[in-house]
Amino acid sequence: MAIADYDQQAFVKKYVIDENGSRFVSLNKKYDNMPIDESHETSIFGVVVL
Repeated sequence: MAIADYDQQAFVKKYVIDENGSRFVSLNKKYDNMPIDESHETSIFGVVVL
């Protein structure tokens, strides 16, 4: 889980890296994945340890 800035908005999302690339994934299935690529401004502030 990461605390991240994605296009000037803060989120707490699962950070996933796999053969399809990297993305933020919401645990709530109502929300789409957020791809991490050059078309989005992204930075990670920290991680959530459960």
